Amino acid sequence: MKKNVAVVFILVLVLTGCTKNIYLMPEYDNMKIKNKTLFIVQPEIAIENPKDVTDDLGEGNPKKVYKDFFNTNFKLQMKELSTFNKVEFSQANNHEKLYERKLSLSENNNIYINLPHNGEIVEFDSIHADFVLLFEDYQTYRKGAHDSNQTAITGITWKTNVGAQPALKTSFKYVIWDNNNGRIVAYGNIDSSSKFAFKMSTKTWYNSIRNILVDILIDTPFENFPEGMR
Repeated sequence: MKKNVAVVFILVLVLTGCTKNIYLMPEYDNMKIKNKTLFIVQPEIAIENPKDVTDDLGEGNPKKVYKDFFNTNFKLQMKELSTFNKVEFSQANNHEKLYERKLSLSENNNIYINLPHNGEIVEFDSIHADFVLLFEDYQTYRKGAHDSNQTAITGITWKTNVGAQPALKTSFKYVIWDNNNGRIVAYGNIDSSSKFAFKMSTKTWYNSIRNILVDILIDTPFENFPEGMR
């Protein structure tokens, strides 16, 4: 009986989309940080649905089309939803100053991501930023309403066909780095889902970026959501 209860509990978590794992460092809890600069390290983007990109966002190389849309809208929405007074993307290659580090989200749940050592700061294009946002394993893809799903834990396979909607999915791991004090502010592993009714549109992609930003910023010192958004 206990085993069955555990399986049901795990299944409920998966079905309700509980795939967001975020950790805020204790020293930044209940803190408010305003009027600082943020540099975003340009992520490598994997696109599993290139035709959707060109259908909805314009013709051309799907990777470049998505990158241009992502950079423009991520920057604009970050300024709207956060307390940062300046947000820029960096194209500089600073990977030689980053080292793979293991970060724990919970017991037996870790992520590995390239970061500076504690106490170090990094400069981009010879410009110092107060905070840095780093991404890894960024990918976007479309999931149909009737696609099969299987949990690695239980091995159970089911069809999401009861009241399910297709969705634009985005997954990645990230870190917000305090570039003044040389330490981590927050990190996480996110699997974001933006549902749509019948077909995707530019708005679907826009909502996807907005959902990503909400996941990254919520309960951090930089959250500045419009009233009623929570």
